[in-house]
Amino acid sequence: MSDISSILFATMSPDLRTRIEAEISLSSTFTHPQTGLILAQISVSPEMDLSLRQSAAIALRKYVREYWAQGWDGFKGPAAPQEVSEQIRRIIFKGLADPLQKVRALCAAVVSTCAKYDFPSRWPTLLDNLLAYLSSGDPAQVHGAMTVLSELVRSELSEDQTIPMLQRMLPVLLHVLGAGEVHSGHTRARAVNVFSECLRALEMLKSEYPKQIKTATEQILPTWLSAFQQLLQSDPTTEIDKDAGGDLAMRCQIFMTLSTVCWTFPRFITPFAQDFFMLGLSHLHSLYPNFHDEYLLSTGTGLEIPVPGFLDDDTVACGPQLASPILDFMSGQVKVPRMKQWFEGVGIGEVMGVVVRWIQMTTDDEDAWMGDINLFVNDEDDEADTYSIRLSGLELVDELFENFPVHTPHALAEIVQSSIHAAQADQASGKEEWWKPIEAGLAILANKPAADAMMIAFDDSVIPTDQILWLLRDVLPALCSNVQVPFLQGRALIFAGRYHKLADDALARDYVNATLNVLESEAVQPVAKVSAVRAIQTYSSNASLTLPFAERITVCLAPLLTQSTEDTLSQVLETLNAVVSLEGGKWMSESLAGQLGSGLLHVLDENAKDMIFVSVLSNMFETLASSPYYVIVVRETLPRLAQTAADNAVENPSMSIPAIDLITSLIRGCKLPDGLGQGFVDMVVPALTTCILTAQDRDLVGSAVVCLTHIVRKDCRQILSYHTVQGQAGLQIMIQVLAHVLRPQASEAGGLWIGDLVVHLLRRAGDALSPVLPDLLISLLNRLPTVKTAPFTQSLVIPFAYILQSHRDFVLDLLEKTPVRMPDGSVQSGLEVLLHSWTENSEVFQGHWANRISDLGLCQLFLSGRASVLSLACQGTLIIKPGQANVIITRSKSKQMPIEYTSIPFPVKAVKIILGDITTDAEPASAGMKLGIPTGPEDDDEDEDDWADEETVYQERVKDEEFAFLSENWDDEDDFPDDVDDEDLKEDPVSKMDMQAYLFAFLRDCAQKNTNNFARIVDELSVEEQMTLQRALHG
Repeated sequence: MSDISSILFATMSPDLRTRIEAEISLSSTFTHPQTGLILAQISVSPEMDLSLRQSAAIALRKYVREYWAQGWDGFKGPAAPQEVSEQIRRIIFKGLADPLQKVRALCAAVVSTCAKYDFPSRWPTLLDNLLAYLSSGDPAQVHGAMTVLSELVRSELSEDQTIPMLQRMLPVLLHVLGAGEVHSGHTRARAVNVFSECLRALEMLKSEYPKQIKTATEQILPTWLSAFQQLLQSDPTTEIDKDAGGDLAMRCQIFMTLSTVCWTFPRFITPFAQDFFMLGLSHLHSLYPNFHDEYLLSTGTGLEIPVPGFLDDDTVACGPQLASPILDFMSGQVKVPRMKQWFEGVGIGEVMGVVVRWIQMTTDDEDAWMGDINLFVNDEDDEADTYSIRLSGLELVDELFENFPVHTPHALAEIVQSSIHAAQADQASGKEEWWKPIEAGLAILANKPAADAMMIAFDDSVIPTDQILWLLRDVLPALCSNVQVPFLQGRALIFAGRYHKLADDALARDYVNATLNVLESEAVQPVAKVSAVRAIQTYSSNASLTLPFAERITVCLAPLLTQSTEDTLSQVLETLNAVVSLEGGKWMSESLAGQLGSGLLHVLDENAKDMIFVSVLSNMFETLASSPYYVIVVRETLPRLAQTAADNAVENPSMSIPAIDLITSLIRGCKLPDGLGQGFVDMVVPALTTCILTAQDRDLVGSAVVCLTHIVRKDCRQILSYHTVQGQAGLQIMIQVLAHVLRPQASEAGGLWIGDLVVHLLRRAGDALSPVLPDLLISLLNRLPTVKTAPFTQSLVIPFAYILQSHRDFVLDLLEKTPVRMPDGSVQSGLEVLLHSWTENSEVFQGHWANRISDLGLCQLFLSGRASVLSLACQGTLIIKPGQANVIITRSKSKQMPIEYTSIPFPVKAVKIILGDITTDAEPASAGMKLGIPTGPEDDDEDEDDWADEETVYQERVKDEEFAFLSENWDDEDDFPDDVDDEDLKEDPVSKMDMQAYLFAFLRDCAQKNTNNFARIVDELSVEEQMTLQRALHG
């Protein structure tokens, strides 16, 4: 034991090398079964150092994963002997009763991992032992047992394991929940949490075992919901300072679980919906005074509100912790039909009043946001993913707007108006926190979904605009200049930006001026400045208003590029991008464009490894490049970008990738009529070739190939005239790049875009490519035999499909006489290699243009009449052997039972592919009926009826318009088109031609002329294919 203890202590060493060596040494001891026993003994030994016990338990779990049960993922072996496993299980189970929670949690993780492999077959007593602990009344044993049970429920047990376990476990958990005199609030909260996990487990099994789950939920849910209802009847304020808020933690878990019931088994909560909603509302009313005094006033505790659902005995639960779960639950009930009458009466107004009060800024919010401006920006984002009372309240308001678009605007306007009047009275009486209700009301109105809904209400004359205009005229002017309350000042600026279209032009200009004054002032707090930036972003949607201020705005924001970080910088960039794009940037000056380019390079230097920033920068570079000052921007940025890409290609590719991506953005944005400008290729191509030819990073190679493709698309002429100082021509460099990327040992990921490069070279270079065309095509051909992925196959095949349209005989001559060595050492003709790869992968080709050019290429091959093409055997249908029916063929099974296909001639295969593409091109919702193909058997499974009422409840909660969204966006002409084609390909004649008409004419012509014995080909088609062909022949 001492040796293992020494190794464990070494794994915690602050010295990296010592720690790594110790971890390797510890792993080497796992092959000895006694190691697991020693680790278990250390984990449960109270006399040992706590950190050593924790380290031992963590190591033991790793041991179980790797040396416990053969056949499981991660198993290394040899497996621990059964007698050793039994001893380890017995020892570690005792750790569930350890007085230290940290030890209990780690031991529970080990027990759960063992149970994953052993329960119930090798550990049949586990559930009995856990239930005994659960019924013991000992807080440590109950906690340990619950932790394991929660893990077990989450471990995706089968139906025959889950339901019997829940039937025995849940009554005991319900007893724990009801025994408030025996168990602490935190323990009862854990019981509710485990119950919630059980619901999730049952929901996952519902579709597979509908009858069994229906029976189980009918036995379980009504009893638990009744218990919840009873527990929530009591006054929560009596529990604020009791038992470290444990009973409040329990209430928190109950409301979180009610939300779980809403989306897992909604029909069960329907009878209770209004009662639970009113209980939640009552809780919020009761707990608000404590929230106000302790969390809103400067004289309060100012403590941080813990995250709901965090079950730790060391964490003191508080009243406000319930607010988010209650508001979330209430959001889920807004759609319930039986609540409609109450909402349309007094309900919306009452809920709005509660929300305005509860989303006020706490003193902790103020301190946190004043201390970290990036945290403020992140939390204030309309799409913030943080969990807070404010976010939950705003989502509830959004639900009210969505479901009651007529009543909600009135109610909100009235609540905000009364809140502002009350706050103004508080201000007059000298209350320090007078501004918080105003800020909360404006936050709701200025939240984008609510603001959009209010504007629609104004447009539809649901409410008069005066209900907002009075704020813009009478209230906001003073707030926008009040530097004493920066949060309210910032909120007023954002509000004005959201609703400026309601104001007349003069008032709107006044607010833009006020916003810029804030940005220009040295006396304003950062929270107000970033709010001003956000307000400018909303004004930028009104070009006529913002354009006269564009230069002033840019002058204010440009310095922030070097002064801001993280979320603040992201907002500055997005706002600048919106302003610079106004009128195509014509209003800018050369010096301002150069300043922006320099500032953006600084942002890149500081954030090159942050891909979110790089994405925002890419948009900004493209916007700048599309302005009349493209040449200035290129002169300021391109040399640095090219140098960065080349210098870091080998040692630091994470710096090269964003540099190349930004060069690509410059190319995309360029609007010069004659290419990219003199010298662009001279500066960029050497850097790109360095990256492609020397880098090992496949993402860097891919980015460089994409950039090179954009250059070919935008200024192929400059590529053709380019020469290195050594005299190497541009086309020779292209062939060198292609040959390098197409090496068999090169990563396929780096060459996925090589097909686009080749296609655009063929499209742009034309006859200039003739001297190198054979070498180019042979490079593609030689790589095909070793390709492992369909996307890379497409990248190599599509160029052949394209060139066949204009040089069919040349391509076929080349293919027939080019030998290609296969991986097994044999040699096939290039034609065999290409057509096999093509026909076996065409079904998964991506892109509208690529699929069309593939079909056109197959048509050319079919019409070629060459014996070498027509006699080629291709892969047909899968051969199902005895014993393979209804069996999923895994990789290991495929080695034992090799997959075999029939063999069919190329003409048959080509026609099958073409007919398949015609079917795919039909309207998806009705293609089967149009072709007379049955869409599926009648569903006579009575099990589906078991959940009919469940589905009805769900559909009642969702508007018909939401289900109609897909059908409204379904295009009969081109359903769900692939969005992988670039602009050039979208404008290509192939993309614009009537493909179906062409293929119909092709098939009719072949049938009339009996091309390649077409009548015989028809006999080899399936019934569905023949029906599609009939449609084509008579269409």
